[in-house]
Amino acid sequence: MKKILIVDGNWLCQKTYRGKSGFSISKVKEDIDHEREIHNIDFTIVLFDKGKSLFRTAVYPGYKGNRKKKEIELTGELALSREYFKSLDGDEFLTLWQDNTEADDISAYLVYKLKKDDTQIFLYSVDHDWLQLLDSNKVFQIRYAPALHRNKVWNSQEATEFFGIDNKKWAFLSAFTGDPSDNVPSTGIKSSTALKWLKKYKYSLNMVLMNEPKAKAKSADILRNWKLTYLSGNCVKLNESDLSRLDMI
Repeated sequence: MKKILIVDGNWLCQKTYRGKSGFSISKVKEDIDHEREIHNIDFTIVLFDKGKSLFRTAVYPGYKGNRKKKEIELTGELALSREYFKSLDGDEFLTLWQDNTEADDISAYLVYKLKKDDTQIFLYSVDHDWLQLLDSNKVFQIRYAPALHRNKVWNSQEATEFFGIDNKKWAFLSAFTGDPSDNVPSTGIKSSTALKWLKKYKYSLNMVLMNEPKAKAKSADILRNWKLTYLSGNCVKLNESDLSRLDMI
């Protein structure tokens, strides 16, 4: 069984960042190496954002308009980190980014491209949007487990039970609740109400909007938020060199 680790490089750099005097690329690399070792990883792919997502800002100009001071300060360090990890590319390592594209979208593209019966994919990120990519015994997420006070490998069933929603339908819930970390506005509809509707209509947004007056009144906002949080990977267009590397994994 081949094991692939896909890392959210932007998030991991932010996790490590302690101010300009405290940022260490080597600490980021140590964190990745730790996960590679304990999960017996065969191939590692580190992803980075580069610029804002063009298609999301077209849908909602305020997308990620709430960037924290920490993220702004880290801009230079992220550029250095991209180049550092790119220098490590080799038989077991690959670093990817695409102009005006988020790591979230590249992760979705990679999962759909690399998911096979003889492959397990481990996603290293705390981003809730990545939950929608988990798939039975093929795709997992390494994320913090509050009860254990440490990282844990989550499968799709555990994520579904913990968050109370089919993990693949995460964007359907975010369509109602928004995502404050990315400045995606809430519609004002409570998550409990949204979950009740989604389960009642078998996760059909169209059916919810047709049959629930409160949802219908917010239909434009709900559909906007779904577009902002659903991960399809369709916007990703990797260069021929990177595609060739992926085909060799």
